[in-house]
Amino acid sequence: MIIWPSVGMGQTPISCGQTVTGSITTVSGVNTYTLAINANDQVWVRLHSVSTNLGSWTPEVSVYGSGGSLLGRLAGDGNLFVPVGANRTVTVALSAQNDAGTGGYEFTVQKLNNACNASVLPCGQVVSGTVNAVTGMEAYQLAVSPGDQVIVNVHSTTTLSGAFAAETFVTDEFGNLVGISLGDSAQEVFVTNGNYLNVVVVANYRTGTGTYSLMTERLDNPCGAKVLSCGQTVAGSITNSVAVNFYSLAVNPNDQVWVRMHPTSTTSGTWMPVTSMYDESGNLLGGLTNDGNFYLPVGANGTVSLGVSGLNEDGTGGYEFTVQRVNDVCDATTLKCGQLTSGAVDSVTGMEPYQLAVSPGDQLLLDVHSTATLSGAFNAITLVLDDEGNIIGESAADSSLEVTVTNGIYVNVLVLANQRTGTGTYNLLAQNLNDPCDATILSCGQTVTASITNVVAANFYTLAVNPNDQLWVRLHATSTISGTWMPVASVYDEIGNLLGELTNDGNLYLPVGANGTVSLGVSALNENGTGGYEFTVQRVNDVCNAGTLACGQIITGTVGSVTAMEPYQVAVAP
Repeated sequence: MIIWPSVGMGQTPISCGQTVTGSITTVSGVNTYTLAINANDQVWVRLHSVSTNLGSWTPEVSVYGSGGSLLGRLAGDGNLFVPVGANRTVTVALSAQNDAGTGGYEFTVQKLNNACNASVLPCGQVVSGTVNAVTGMEAYQLAVSPGDQVIVNVHSTTTLSGAFAAETFVTDEFGNLVGISLGDSAQEVFVTNGNYLNVVVVANYRTGTGTYSLMTERLDNPCGAKVLSCGQTVAGSITNSVAVNFYSLAVNPNDQVWVRMHPTSTTSGTWMPVTSMYDESGNLLGGLTNDGNFYLPVGANGTVSLGVSGLNEDGTGGYEFTVQRVNDVCDATTLKCGQLTSGAVDSVTGMEPYQLAVSPGDQLLLDVHSTATLSGAFNAITLVLDDEGNIIGESAADSSLEVTVTNGIYVNVLVLANQRTGTGTYNLLAQNLNDPCDATILSCGQTVTASITNVVAANFYTLAVNPNDQLWVRLHATSTISGTWMPVASVYDEIGNLLGELTNDGNLYLPVGANGTVSLGVSALNENGTGGYEFTVQRVNDVCNAGTLACGQIITGTVGSVTAMEPYQVAVAP
């Protein structure tokens, strides 16, 4: 049983923030301490059993007001939070729970509302410190404003005794507990009132002592954030496991933002960058762990913040990321339909932006192929988005892609390094399949000789037809300029749907349906080579430019090219 300790029992004065060690040497013994405080303070006592001398030893701490009233009590290892009311002095009494044993103890006293001996915590900077006792509390204060969202990140750096992991307790200036982290981890807290936060670093579960690194940052308006430009590629590094590098990006309401991230090097530990995007109020919009991409709508915000940190504070290293607006890409080059464009992806996360004018209902062909590798293993891919930022197509590496435009007056086309594994140069072609740009007009029965001089090039032709005509295309590869050259002939209807396709030498027969015009495109199979070709197109239900062949008549003629078709018609009866 605890008897209220009188002044005559030999009370020891202690100060706020002090760590005290002592022992109970008789089962009914009580050690008392006095602590001067201010009215309405919130007192925090952190207690730990150090050793057992006799019996079933469990230390018990009791806090009394100046009139002897019990304000709070805790048995065993843990934390005791006590509002002191109008008292100006409290007594802290240590004893054995249920008078059941004797042993050693350690405790530390601190104030929750206005931490004693607190160091000023600079926003956005890493500070280092030491927890020298298992109940020790290293106190800091961080200036804030109501409505702030704050991240508090702590990680142990060395162990001095026992098993040490650092954790943080965060309280507001009124002593309300607003956050507790797990060992060696980050926490986010919301400031509802007051002008500062108390941040106290302790040993998780009071099991050891050691050193730590600590960082705090404001998520709603990050301190020292670097200003990003849309389309910019950033290279940076995390040099301390608790550090977070912040960036701010001006956006328009309802923009769609794309972030492409890649870890470039590992300095220590298991390095995996975590990328997090926050709105103007500090709310998390989304994020990504390690290599990859994420797409986010920014809502009504005019600015977003991007933070890069290490996953679980487990390592340090370098990173690269690129940020782009995908509903209306920044710094876009106009992509001309039917014309070959060359470019370079200069960084593994780089996005080379283009815009192509379109109309709803267009069927587009996008063809990309890498031409040279500058670093790593480079293959080019294309990502196609509409003017609202919706992805409507993504190609495989070094290949073509067909997409349908459902709305808008332009599409955004981004050329990227496949899997973020290298950099290099590329060629890109865009073509409208329902109304090919710069198409050559064909005549029925015509033989065409031409060549493909770039692996992504496609030569297009248009042919006027009658509904329900039947077409015959006869194709031949005439010469190889580079690679493994095999021509592909593709026939499309008036709205860009593929009617049929032929690879290399051969014949293709097609019904044209209700169409009045068809398009024929010649390209390289799998973008694997360049070379010459020849083809002839003919209508086989009513051949064009036909000579009349009389029954029983012998005529002579010439097939002037390898795909040519010399047409005749002979009158018959059913």
